[in-house]
Amino acid sequence: MTGGEALYADLGHFGRKPIQAGWFYLVLPALLINYFGQGALVLSNPAAIESPFYRMVPEILLLPLVVLATAATVIASQAVITGGLFAGAAGGCNSACCRASRFATPPRPMPARSICRASTGCCCSA
Repeated sequence: MTGGEALYADLGHFGRKPIQAGWFYLVLPALLINYFGQGALVLSNPAAIESPFYRMVPEILLLPLVVLATAATVIASQAVITGGLFAGAAGGCNSACCRASRFATPPRPMPARSICRASTGCCCSA
């Protein structure tokens, strides 16, 4: 999953304004601090280029950082799945469950003989 899909799922849950505020006031500063810290680490210690994110923390905090990163990944993937199935973006009916719930009855079986028009997708009994 990419950040774009996760952001689309979050839009369905929260809307545009809270997402923008979260990105500009929390995520962007945190990412900038992290990336500048990784850059400073690599400049001061070129051997850290193989894994600067995990080399930035002391050895004793490495396992909790791995657990935290794994938990964040699981939570984000579940949010994407939930957003794709249950949330309609901006109040629309764009989710799979919302579209499926619009059908009042289960689909009827097609007649054994039918004529389908490829241009319109319309199938009529022969």
